[in-house]
Amino acid sequence: MTEIFKMHQLNYQGVTLLKGMARKQFEEALDYFMKLPDDDILYGFRKRAGLAHPGRELGGWYSNDGSFNIYDWDEIFNTFGQWLSFFAKAYAVTDSKEVHGKLKHLIHEWGKTLEKDGYFFYSWNNNAHHYSYEKIMTGLVDSYAYAGLEEAKELLSQITVWARAKLPAFRNRADGKRATFTGGEPSIRCVDNEWYTLPENLYRAYLVTGDERYKEFAEKWHYHLYWESMRQGDSSYLAGVHGYSHVNTLCSAAMAYQMTGDKKYLDTIVGACEILHKYQLLASGGYAFDEHMAEREDSNYYAVESIGKSFEAACGAYAVFKLTRYLLMFTGKAEYGDWAEKVLYNALFAALPMIDDDKRRGKTFYYADYRLGGGRKVYYEHSFPCCSGTYPQAMAEYHNIIYFYNKEELYISQYLPSVLDISAEDGRMRVEIRTGYPVEEKVKIVFKEDLNRHLKLRIPLWVKDTEVTVEINGAAKKCEVIPGEWLWIDRKWKREDSLEIKFPMHLYTVPICNSHPERAALMYGPVMLAAKGRHSQINADFKNPENDIERTEAGLRFEAKDKSMQFIPYWEYKEKEWNTVYLDYLKK
Repeated sequence: MTEIFKMHQLNYQGVTLLKGMARKQFEEALDYFMKLPDDDILYGFRKRAGLAHPGRELGGWYSNDGSFNIYDWDEIFNTFGQWLSFFAKAYAVTDSKEVHGKLKHLIHEWGKTLEKDGYFFYSWNNNAHHYSYEKIMTGLVDSYAYAGLEEAKELLSQITVWARAKLPAFRNRADGKRATFTGGEPSIRCVDNEWYTLPENLYRAYLVTGDERYKEFAEKWHYHLYWESMRQGDSSYLAGVHGYSHVNTLCSAAMAYQMTGDKKYLDTIVGACEILHKYQLLASGGYAFDEHMAEREDSNYYAVESIGKSFEAACGAYAVFKLTRYLLMFTGKAEYGDWAEKVLYNALFAALPMIDDDKRRGKTFYYADYRLGGGRKVYYEHSFPCCSGTYPQAMAEYHNIIYFYNKEELYISQYLPSVLDISAEDGRMRVEIRTGYPVEEKVKIVFKEDLNRHLKLRIPLWVKDTEVTVEINGAAKKCEVIPGEWLWIDRKWKREDSLEIKFPMHLYTVPICNSHPERAALMYGPVMLAAKGRHSQINADFKNPENDIERTEAGLRFEAKDKSMQFIPYWEYKEKEWNTVYLDYLKK
């Protein structure tokens, strides 16, 4: 089999975030979930099992007693497994005994609530939900892989024995057409609950345990129809399907490629990325108004006029982080880091934090609102929705999207202030990124040890290549700079060497769709800007916005030259503050 990886991830090892937005968000998320009482998290599981259940129900989508029924799906959205995943990865990056202790206790106590056959679902008619199994499985895989918990491995086996025997093989098509049936238990009702996301973590379970059962089970859930349509460049199947899960299932195709080496799976995720960028992506890197992909190339033009559910921010961004990581590792192409950069700054950094108040717990930012005419950031109406699971998972990913490596090179894909300190076969890799990017244009790389690899830096697609400057140890260095490629300098890096690169930023617009370039969002470098207040039009040129809009002061502050509106980064808006992302540009 040909070599699968052009570069490798660090698997949450050796990376420490330094002061900045990413570290602040991660620490706030960890603090929030560490403070959730274990008895409250376990309450519903214990109650269903007939055990003593101290604590109190968390509520909302985390209800396990039948008190909450979203779309008659009977609590399949329980986020317990996603929280286990977060704690496992948080332990890997912090080495915190407290985090490890909480994770271990939750898994041990949850294990007591399983029935002998591995059944653990919570619904009145014994629905067998693929979604719930996949989330719990993911948490147990990560708890074994990143926290070394043997009990997680044992419980993973236990619930998978049940799943192999009982999960129905109904495969509801995402376009709403009649489901197919290929075995399993026909008496169990099944809705479309994302069966097609199962292979990714089943394959990961096989890799970390060596148990062939997981590999065999993963192969049964390949999404052949959708994956093949993406491989062939057919965008029609994508129209109208659920957005987040149809990006997330591409991660299953990626793992199928890793396991088999069959190039059709690589072609699937590459082809899907091209289709998504051409027909679906918004300026923030988001996609899927009201959680469903655009029906045709120009439908987003109309959707942005009325649909406030512009992007399922945390879930959608989490899927992008994973998919772009696979694409980087398999292809080695820097360009895929740009999608991750967009959702990093404009979706996740812009998300409201998890909070509780006197009225309810688990208040979660679910949908970003980019409407023409103005939108606001608000908390979701119900507690602990699906995004309360992917929100912390995405925070943990911050540690895993910055650095990549192979035997010859160290790659930097994202410019988050951080320290890499990890042992390799040919010596220690110790570098530090010092920057205020993207508020600042300069990024400084400092070498803490000799580096026995070439250093490669991602050049963002939005840069003007002639304006990028590089200094090594304070002296200017002439380099070939190509947007969307890696910058490589042929040099052996020594301890205390430094490299400083400057990415001059400029204003430009990103259209809502290619057929309507005049309806667009304003960007500055990788940052999506939003106008203060509610607007629909601006007397400016979408081709050359700098002719009509100027920077006004330190920081990212901009104003139309006719004084009609002011712009700041979308991430700066707080709850219920009116802002406008998309505008019609009147000058042609």
